[in-house]
Amino acid sequence: MASLSRVKGYKEETTSGWLQQAAGHAEQIEDALMSEYEIERGQLDALWSYVGHKGQDEEQESEEGEKRNP
Repeated sequence: MASLSRVKGYKEETTSGWLQQAAGHAEQIEDALMSEYEIERGQLDALWSYVGHKGQDEEQESEEGEKRNP
């Protein structure tokens, strides 16, 4: 937290508050997803991982296609 605060120029209390707010929002999203669908937390973690890496996979595929087709 200290290095992040130094680099970005915000107080540690400010960045800590932002992280706590983000955690609260993430919990609300998880609660909504878990209440509407009967999934377990492990499955939800896998879903977040998939969503987080989705754009990276598409970028890699397009880069590989460009390398094969000079």
